[in-house]
Amino acid sequence: MLLRMARKTEITFILLALILTLCSCAPSVPVSQSAEDKQVDNILNSFEGGSAQTISGVMTLEKTVSIVFLGSTDVSVMQRLTDLLSRYGVQATFFLPGIDVSENPQIAINIKEKGYGFGNYALDGGEEMDKQTKEDAARKLYRAQMIYYNAVSEQPTMFTCDSTNYTSDLLQTAKAVGLDYAVQPNKYLNQNSFSSESQAGAYAQNTDWGSVIAIKIGRELDDVEAGIKDEEVLTPAVDKQPSVSTTPAALPEDKDERFLLVTEWL
Repeated sequence: MLLRMARKTEITFILLALILTLCSCAPSVPVSQSAEDKQVDNILNSFEGGSAQTISGVMTLEKTVSIVFLGSTDVSVMQRLTDLLSRYGVQATFFLPGIDVSENPQIAINIKEKGYGFGNYALDGGEEMDKQTKEDAARKLYRAQMIYYNAVSEQPTMFTCDSTNYTSDLLQTAKAVGLDYAVQPNKYLNQNSFSSESQAGAYAQNTDWGSVIAIKIGRELDDVEAGIKDEEVLTPAVDKQPSVSTTPAALPEDKDERFLLVTEWL
């Protein structure tokens, strides 16, 4: 159901950001550690360029949501995921860990060829990036940017990080790296979020229009993301996270297969 909501969107803030994602300029490519150090120094000295803007949802009366995927998995499973989205006519943004793209650039190549946008997910999700020093945050975001560029000759202009507060220092650092938007989802799901299609349908009916829904690929929800789930009551007046239940025997045991099934239920 949420996939159908997303299909009805003519333009939302996240799709506008997707257009900007595809318009970023090609940077100079570092060829050594010393070149990277120099580039990081340039980033740290260019904070006067402003700060990245935080995106966390939009107020709208339209039956639409924005869907982002966090992480990646086997290239064949990612291909099946994009095929599923295409079948429903859904737009989405993929935040890919730089390490995964470095090890298997075909993941990013396939996403680009399918016409989907991608964002910076640091090297491996960027957990608690706000607690990193400015230099460490700049280096991790910059390295991920270069990995994406080497894979598909483009860089994202959006980023997101796990369990992170988007402080002024982090937003300035991101802007200096070339990232214009920090995406803060207000809903999180993963392969264990639903035990039935009816549960997914009830969740979809109770989701606020304009929400940014993050679906984690093969990743567990962290404490911040799962913090509301125990209060879940599926009624029209309540806007909470879905219950994360133990996977019943009827569901696929394979994590990737379960993820694809849960995504299709939406």
